[in-house]
Amino acid sequence: IERLQGFEVVCVMRERTVAGVLIFDRGGASLASSVRGEDGEFIRKAVGPHPDIGEQSTRRYVRGVGAGLYLVQHPVLVRRQHWGTEEALFPIPGDGPRDVIGAAVVGVSTASLVASLRQVQYTTVQLTGLIVLAVWCLSYLLVNLLVKPLQRLKAATHEVAAGNLDIRLESSRRDEVGDLTRSFNQMVHEVRQSRNRIEEYTRQLEETM
Repeated sequence: IERLQGFEVVCVMRERTVAGVLIFDRGGASLASSVRGEDGEFIRKAVGPHPDIGEQSTRRYVRGVGAGLYLVQHPVLVRRQHWGTEEALFPIPGDGPRDVIGAAVVGVSTASLVASLRQVQYTTVQLTGLIVLAVWCLSYLLVNLLVKPLQRLKAATHEVAAGNLDIRLESSRRDEVGDLTRSFNQMVHEVRQSRNRIEEYTRQLEETM
């Protein structure tokens, strides 16, 4: 019991997620207990006996308001050897004789985990919004740079098919769409010239008859 009462828990208590540390002897009686107060400092607090002291490590979740609490229990064991006694917080591996002299229970708050999950959710929403905005901007650029010029070119072909050879599309672009527009204008120009020559030839034939 003296060894268990002298158990050092300072390193454990330095963790910000630790809400409390309880130490019991092999009979379940509380030897020491400290819980984190509202100011973040540990204070001593009396607790009742703990009936379940065994050689197995256990953990259970206690639901609270806003955030829950994980209670992790580890037995404190000693194993006697020819040259002395060895102590450990965790179960000692091996088949030698071991004695349970108590247990240490550490309460780990899930508040930081809940805060981290909320931050992940907030970041996910932000990233989703940025992706949606990027897709919308890309779609807008594609429509203005590619779809609309092709639609104008399609409408111009319908005009040519209806007999309007005076149509001309303006384009200063230096890409494939610009090349296609200039080729269309050249084609319409050549068709218009061919039509004019045919009309002139027809007029001359009519005059000679």
